[in-house]
Amino acid sequence: MSGWKKSDAMDLIDRTALIPIIRVDDPETAVKVAEAFVEGGVNIVEVTFSVPGAIGVVKTLTERLGEDVLIGTGTVLDDATARQAILAGAQFIVSPVYSRGLIEMCRRYDRPCFPGAMTPTDILEAYTMGADAVKVFPCGSLGGAAYIKAVRAPLPQNDLVPTGGVNLKTAGPLLKACAFALGAGAQSPIGRPSQRVVSKSSLRVCESLWKWLEGIAAGRLQPLRYPVDGILHHNFAPFLVEGLVIEALI
Repeated sequence: MSGWKKSDAMDLIDRTALIPIIRVDDPETAVKVAEAFVEGGVNIVEVTFSVPGAIGVVKTLTERLGEDVLIGTGTVLDDATARQAILAGAQFIVSPVYSRGLIEMCRRYDRPCFPGAMTPTDILEAYTMGADAVKVFPCGSLGGAAYIKAVRAPLPQNDLVPTGGVNLKTAGPLLKACAFALGAGAQSPIGRPSQRVVSKSSLRVCESLWKWLEGIAAGRLQPLRYPVDGILHHNFAPFLVEGLVIEALI
């Protein structure tokens, strides 16, 4: 397994602010899509357990992409599945639900855990159990950016990962509402690239990612979510320079 420290994994997700979610119908396409994401400038990939042979995909990506890419697993519903994913190489775990067993398994292996919750009560309970951030799903159906802003008013210390209804139009408002990162999946342009795109060229996937990164940069042109230890932190945001993605302190 790769040597990602938990703090480094969380820092990369925070700086990138985008978790591309792979939910396709076969393992080979999943691997090609993941490689296209990386070529497009995002070194984070979430492979959902709805992908046939998801464990094999995680192992393959770990072998091919080494320690430069943060590979996670989504749609993890219980602690046994979380352990299986972690032993295959998963460096973070995402779930649409939360449970003490799931969160404790991730803590045992020192892996970031983003369990799913909707209400402020559930979000706080997941945090109390030890979640590193909470996946708010389905965010679009709950009100999108307005809901994230409303929840963070009484719970500013809780990092939220909106998923569901996340697209180029909603990305900026969600980040301005102080989302920790965005889970972009089936409804986004990058969630289900066609077989033709991934089999012939990753160019269109890269172009789509660049649009996402531009939107994230615009949404992140502000101080970080809240003061920590009396210091107002700022985010690193991705910018485009002649087609290349770089990071600049703002």
